[in-house]
Amino acid sequence: MREVRIPLSGAEELHLTWDVVQHSVRIRYRRESDLVVDVFRERVTVLTIERHETGPVVAVEYRAEGCSGRARVRTRPAFALTDVLLQT
Repeated sequence: MREVRIPLSGAEELHLTWDVVQHSVRIRYRRESDLVVDVFRERVTVLTIERHETGPVVAVEYRAEGCSGRARVRTRPAFALTDVLLQT
């Protein structure tokens, strides 16, 4: 298991963990002592950082039987999570 903790401000932190063997990713976002977002995805095929005008975006692509999904985490100008699962 690998992890990275990214401080976004004095009160905010993005915590990513991933397991290459199990093909899984967990995204946690904390504001002060509150866990605001906790997302776990299995069968991950891509974990990458994309460059955008507003700043880096964490992108996760994953598959399930008959479905494919993509989660994107933006940290600037404010935290936002988009997660889309579509039938294939």
